[in-house]
Amino acid sequence: MTDEFFELHAFLERDGELKPLYLRISPASLSSDQISYSSCIHAPLLFTKDTNIHGFDADQARSLAAQFVKNFLGEERVIDDKGRPIDW
Repeated sequence: MTDEFFELHAFLERDGELKPLYLRISPASLSSDQISYSSCIHAPLLFTKDTNIHGFDADQARSLAAQFVKNFLGEERVIDDKGRPIDW
């Protein structure tokens, strides 16, 4: 498990345009229920509010948060500032 934020500064190809994509996934922390862990996704271009993803432990919560974003994006193309696809 890592206790650092995952941050991504990239671009999303959507509707023939490049849109700035900022994504931050927080380190997982113990939820208020004291049973599960949650990791917060902050991605203003994708979601109108921050989204918490829960898991049995910190590693699972963080992994599920990253998978949630990947699934949400589906086949949309994410590229870096040089136009190279980001494979994460």
